[in-house]
Amino acid sequence: MGARISKRMVVGVLALAAAGCVPVTPNLQTTPTLTSVGERKPLKVAVVVPEATRAFSAAHEIPGICLGGMITFVPTPYGQQLATTVDDRFRRLFDNVAVLDAGGKRDGYDAIFEIGITDVGFQFGCGISPAQHAEVRGSIRAIDPEGREMWRSPTQQARADVPFAMVFDINPIVGNGISQAIGNLADSWTRELSGLDVAQYAGGGSKAAQTARRMGQRAGRTGTAGFSRGSLKLQFAKASPQPDDIAVVIGNGNYNQFNAGIPDVVPAYADTEAFMQYALEGLGLREGNIIYLRDATGAQMVRVFGSDKEPKGQLHDWVRAGRSRVYVYYAGHGAPAGADGSPYLVPADADAARIELNGYPLATLYKNLAQLPAREVTVVLEACFSGISQAGAVMPRASAIYARPRVAEVPRNLTVIAAGQGDQVASWEEDSSHGLFTKYYLTAMAGEADKRPYGNGDGVVTADELKAYLSDTLTYYARRLYGRDQAAQIVAGGRLMN
Repeated sequence: MGARISKRMVVGVLALAAAGCVPVTPNLQTTPTLTSVGERKPLKVAVVVPEATRAFSAAHEIPGICLGGMITFVPTPYGQQLATTVDDRFRRLFDNVAVLDAGGKRDGYDAIFEIGITDVGFQFGCGISPAQHAEVRGSIRAIDPEGREMWRSPTQQARADVPFAMVFDINPIVGNGISQAIGNLADSWTRELSGLDVAQYAGGGSKAAQTARRMGQRAGRTGTAGFSRGSLKLQFAKASPQPDDIAVVIGNGNYNQFNAGIPDVVPAYADTEAFMQYALEGLGLREGNIIYLRDATGAQMVRVFGSDKEPKGQLHDWVRAGRSRVYVYYAGHGAPAGADGSPYLVPADADAARIELNGYPLATLYKNLAQLPAREVTVVLEACFSGISQAGAVMPRASAIYARPRVAEVPRNLTVIAAGQGDQVASWEEDSSHGLFTKYYLTAMAGEADKRPYGNGDGVVTADELKAYLSDTLTYYARRLYGRDQAAQIVAGGRLMN
């Protein structure tokens, strides 16, 4: 039996034939995505649209095989549609996305992508229930701020099948097909990026930020769902190389991995990576001179800093006598323990009920650091020692005897900068992206504390300038956001700065 042709189909064919004489203006739209990208990446991303891409506006004449004529497309801004669709898709994957012209400023982005489009087409069908489709060809690559290629997608073509429909206006058919093909291409790129290691394409930030990120990944940044990856976008004045200086950076975030009953410190990893960027960029340290511990156990802390009986650990062996400056940064829990409420750093494998047995005494840390043959020693503590953290009690069953923990004495040859007083809570940002103290400490050291009204603009952040800046930022926002007191403590030369 032959195919049955309805009156509606005849009218539709006549309409398509007539369309061959009238230029077609495809109606473009951003199509919904079917791509699932999983956890959003906390990166600031730029999408660079070269002028050739933004101006890409193809006009076609396609043979109307069944129509006895040509179907003509008017010039249509396909390149702009690609940029709009990529922006839509990337906003599902990245925290912050900006679409830039080729000459747009590229500083301050974690990753930069350049997109291109080379061809757009539509294949019309013929006959009863014919197959027809749209095709688009384009490219995307990751570049550094100087335009050097870091990654290029192997996907350069996408297609969208379009069902045949008998309508008087073929513009929506063509527009929907091409829009879907562009959406499919952008979906493919988004899926590829969601599955790649960030280090493969994130090169838009400073070299120090990239290095810090890689160090965090090498330290085991796996299984960290629920932990912050940070949001600070700081640039430090580049310091001259300091080949003898040493840093120990510890980020204790995942306490529950040891079933210790101690709450996690969500921003710890992000805080340590931000500090490592400062160490590399603002202090001039070499990557090889940074001892980085993620979720340090008690044994690892003893190995690095030594014990009460043996003060010479790994750090001591790395110091060049009289030449090395030493920096210690710790992000994690602190807690009071023992009969007198002595302050302890809390290793990731500590037992909440026995901090005095398996914690690392702050007094031991100070004592051993004071014995290093270093030129200077600076300790920065993103921790409090009240036994209470923003995530809850470090020792859930502790009694009120620790309401005001004992303060560890700081030797005269150490500089200690701590997140708060002994009985205060170290606050986090509202989105848990960073510790509030670390955010404002590093912002201060990036130069903000040297500006008026805190500093004199001489390019050096002094302890007095830092104290003034933290009092006006950290202390204010802890009170504004949480209604709590938090005042950074700076002890230099044995003197507590007020």
